[in-house]
Amino acid sequence: MEKPTEYTLTWEVTDEMTAKRIGSAGSKILSTPNMVALMEAAALELAKAYLDDGMTTVGAEIHCRHLAPPPACAPSSGGRCGSTLR
Repeated sequence: MEKPTEYTLTWEVTDEMTAKRIGSAGSKILSTPNMVALMEAAALELAKAYLDDGMTTVGAEIHCRHLAPPPACAPSSGGRCGSTLR
C-alpha cells in the first residue's frame, strides 16, 4: 500500500479560537496560535502513515506568516479553515 503524500484537515472556527478571544487585535478571525495548531494537527495525521505504532512527532521550529484571514475563517460566516500538507 502506497503511503499518502498529502493530507487536508478542516476545523470549524469557534469563538474560542479567535484572535479576539486570546486578546489580540480584537478580531473575530482564527488566531495565529490556532492556525499553527491546525497545521501541526494536519502534519501529525500525515506523518502517522510513516511512524511505527506508538510513535509520534514533535515540532522543533516553525516559520509561518499569517498575513490576512480568509473571510471564511470568521465564526460569523460559518467559519471553516483548512490546512493541506504535502
